Amino acid sequence: MLRVSLHHARPGHETARNVLGRLDIGYAKLDALADYKLVMTVAGVGEMPPARITDYPRWSASVWDLVARAVCMCMNRREVLEGDMSGRKGAFIENMTAVVEHWHDGVDTRRSTVETAHVQMRRRRCDYTATFEDDLLGKSVSTVFTHAPEGLMPWDLLARAYAWTAQEKFELPPIGRGLAPPPDSLGIHRTSFGKAGMSCAAVYCA
Repeated sequence: MLRVSLHHARPGHETARNVLGRLDIGYAKLDALADYKLVMTVAGVGEMPPARITDYPRWSASVWDLVARAVCMCMNRREVLEGDMSGRKGAFIENMTAVVEHWHDGVDTRRSTVETAHVQMRRRRCDYTATFEDDLLGKSVSTVFTHAPEGLMPWDLLARAYAWTAQEKFELPPIGRGLAPPPDSLGIHRTSFGKAGMSCAAVYCA
């Protein structure tokens, strides 16, 4: 099982007191085209209705692609980012950190951190940059993007940060065309990313 925890904090300062939400991703069907069961909680709101991702090609993308799609399914019941958040005024957060842990067989004492992400507001309110760390693909850093909703939904910000980091638009990238490794990292380039990226998710979700 993967457990994603979202914190109102800089990396390394995550505590139980600054948790913004939690997302559990577990196998419903383990196959080349896998099904995942999803449970999301939001601080101050509670647990969202359970959701599922079906027929997801396990070997085709990074863990962050799976996380972003899980967020969209829990929030919008489909794998899309809804609404326009590009205004100049809106709700904001200065720092937000996401931590992805692998819980082997769901056991608390057998867990390990596999991915982290940091979304940080710039000098101008509602302007952000994001940094996504991937065990296999390394670090990906976004250009500046704007997120100015009337009310802040931290999970929505995380999914939009991933989409912008992957392709500089607020749409989920086609599966297999998300975060790419650095040009000289592992000898892997964007054209071969699809075969390499999801290996980490396939291992950590098992």
